[in-house]
Amino acid sequence: MRLGQLWVRANNYSSAIDYYNEAIEIDSNYAPAYREKGYLLFKTRQPGKAKESYARFLSLSAGSRSARIQYINTLFDLQDYNEAIIQINIIMSQDSSNNDFNRALAYSYYETGHYDKGLHYINKFFEQVQPEKIRALDYVYYGKLLSKNNMDSVSAEVFMKAFEMDTTQTDLLNQAASSYIKLKEYGKAAELMIKKTMIKKDVVNDYYTLGKIYYSLQDWRKSDSVFSITISLNPGYIKGYLWKAYSLVNMDPDAKEGMAKPAFELLIENVKNDTIKYAAELKQAYSYLSYYYLIQFNKTKKLNDGLISKQYCEKVLTIDPNDENANAILNDLKIRLK
Repeated sequence: MRLGQLWVRANNYSSAIDYYNEAIEIDSNYAPAYREKGYLLFKTRQPGKAKESYARFLSLSAGSRSARIQYINTLFDLQDYNEAIIQINIIMSQDSSNNDFNRALAYSYYETGHYDKGLHYINKFFEQVQPEKIRALDYVYYGKLLSKNNMDSVSAEVFMKAFEMDTTQTDLLNQAASSYIKLKEYGKAAELMIKKTMIKKDVVNDYYTLGKIYYSLQDWRKSDSVFSITISLNPGYIKGYLWKAYSLVNMDPDAKEGMAKPAFELLIENVKNDTIKYAAELKQAYSYLSYYYLIQFNKTKKLNDGLISKQYCEKVLTIDPNDENANAILNDLKIRLK
């Protein structure tokens, strides 16, 4: 068995399995060899065989509580939460006094999508836990479970408790902000995302999220500014161009100044090699530009403006033949451009 463990450390798993099997051949009742073999079979994605090996380990350990806990720890290491739930419940049916099992069940039920059960057990855990034994991760799971159970006003506060315990986990600011966004408390969400961008200054998605928050607050100038930062960090980030354009559309709703025109034109330029993937974004850009040039045509009476508007309408209809606005503008232009 020791030789098998050494081969595991050397990442030579087939040799390790061979030695574990030799140990079992020498003594088929030697429980630790089944434990080590089971762990390695899990690690090499052979869950069926791994569970057989662990079942043998548990039977040889005479149902030992400590042996079952070792198995549960292995299941957690390898993220087999469904089996962990089964094993934890076996222990708790005999003795539910250990609060760590409430924590383990809460984590496991979250990971398997049983959020109501997870919330039940995390509440039980916090009812019994001594404050000094609380980990940041406990608050993380508590926050996630609250959010999944539509209790976002509480989840945001819990995520912040987790962050206060471990300020290296800056993504907790994103999670707290997401809870506030779901509650439409955009001001609080903005404060957290500003804090995040001050800690990590080059995360594109953070600026995009902040830009969307300002957009929801109808602060078009700030959203435009933040989406500009998003684009500067990643010039290929198409959603940045789209939402910058949307912000500018709201600052110039009649398209009289054409404030959104450069942003939509940049979007078109950046998706020219992937027009199918970005068909929806292109439709938005073409629709705006067809309307912008129609406004110019109405104002200047210049034939070229009318022709450009017509071309953009045709591009819209290539993507969506039933688009009512494009069809209406095109029918109007066909008459006026004769």
